[in-house]
Amino acid sequence: MKALARTDRFEILGNRMTAYADGLGGGSIHYWNGIWENNADVLPHGMLAVFEGHDGDLLLRDKHDATAAEYAPVVRHTAVAIGRLYDKRLGMFVDKFTGASRTSPIKSAGGMVPLLSGLATRVQTRALVRHLLNPAEFWSAYPVPTLSMDDPGFTCADGYQSYWNGRAWPNVTWLILEGLFRSGEIAAAGRLLERFVAAAVIRGEPFLTENHHPRQPHVYDINQNTFCYGWGGLVVDTLIRRAIGIQPNLPRGEVILNPVPPPHWTHAALNGLRLGRHRLDVELACGRNGRQRVRMRHRGPEKLRVVVGPRTHYDLQNGTLEATVTSWPSPHWLDL
Repeated sequence: MKALARTDRFEILGNRMTAYADGLGGGSIHYWNGIWENNADVLPHGMLAVFEGHDGDLLLRDKHDATAAEYAPVVRHTAVAIGRLYDKRLGMFVDKFTGASRTSPIKSAGGMVPLLSGLATRVQTRALVRHLLNPAEFWSAYPVPTLSMDDPGFTCADGYQSYWNGRAWPNVTWLILEGLFRSGEIAAAGRLLERFVAAAVIRGEPFLTENHHPRQPHVYDINQNTFCYGWGGLVVDTLIRRAIGIQPNLPRGEVILNPVPPPHWTHAALNGLRLGRHRLDVELACGRNGRQRVRMRHRGPEKLRVVVGPRTHYDLQNGTLEATVTSWPSPHWLDL
């Protein structure tokens, strides 16, 4: 942890922004003076805030660790920087040009990543959700496009120009999805989860790629879209932790159970899930109004606590649990 904290050293500008060199990632090219321009980019700032906030919290728990005192100002500075990247007129977090007060007019998917940092206010969160669910902007058949669809530079054509100017990327969608869950926007998260899973099976079988077409079940040319790319597998994480609803918290010897299955699901099953020394088989009978019937079988040398509500849990060891679980505001993994 100390080593990770000490690698968190970037060129901090006088206004506490982090300088970042960005090429095609900042949005449509016609807005930029050149192909490469240093700027405070909202996507890495959002990721930086998540990293610093989580690891900073772990460091601060150790009152005898000198790194914690050194790290605390970095966490605060990044939080301030995130706030400065919010454009009230657009209702989004945006890029900020280095050495100037002007912000980029680009509405990009990266502008929703700060949801995961936990730093967005309720007003900002609601504004971001409106942008996400607007079919003229980001709510495509297979979201989330990297650039708002009403931007003149948006393209999802099969060519390199669409790489960060329209294609949807599983890693960015996953960050936004997790941000929605952490922000308590469960209804919006459920809708995005359904389309995220659909994008992974557009060929009728699991097909995990580097990026995908935001509007059509189209697979991009393999030269610009790697098959079985690592972050394409994030949909598997979403299926386990969100759709079926198994959130491990092994330091406390527990799992948090809170399924949010897509509305068209009637049944789901996951067998042989390994969580440390525990093995789980889970069956889900999907109901309506957020009520799911769950059957969980446990195998392992230790007792496992299964948390199904704010004040409800079951202890399970080498047995089977059957319970009806109603959707509840379970803690996000970053807050455990």
